Amino acid sequence: MEFRPDPVWTERYERERERLERHTDPSAVFHVGSTAVPDLAGTPQLDVIAVYDDASAMWDAADTVVGLDERWRRTDRESRTVVYWRDPPEAVYLKLHLPGDEQVHNQIAVRDHLRADEPDRRRYERVKREAAAEHDGFQPYQEAKAEIVQELIETARETGRFAALPESVRE
Repeated sequence: MEFRPDPVWTERYERERERLERHTDPSAVFHVGSTAVPDLAGTPQLDVIAVYDDASAMWDAADTVVGLDERWRRTDRESRTVVYWRDPPEAVYLKLHLPGDEQVHNQIAVRDHLRADEPDRRRYERVKREAAAEHDGFQPYQEAKAEIVQELIETARETGRFAALPESVRE
């Protein structure tokens, strides 16, 4: 698993945000994950969350995005869908959600906390690097960093990051 800070992630995010807004009608679009935090090394994967007002708009948006390029694939879950492409070592994940989704709240709050708190950002990066060095594959890597992610969610809650979430992601 490759780790590197990459200043072009913001440009890549903007491209995906513009594509989503041009072809679908999200109420909000967010850059999340490690690539959304300046000066934090991460896997070469762009994570984008788009929030839609209702399920029909979300499912239609997924259909639209998949139809834009043959590289896009889709995985549906009960209350969200993920549209993605992988061209190793890089990947783009568009996570389409409805307002009120706890996963969206967690990702935005942790992103905002890591942007503001350098000691936690360094600690998180250290754990991520250790997890990547010790584990092959995405799922074992995710499991190895689960404890610090839970800690960061709690810290984000304690420091008011959840209270500051945008209205567009609330129910």
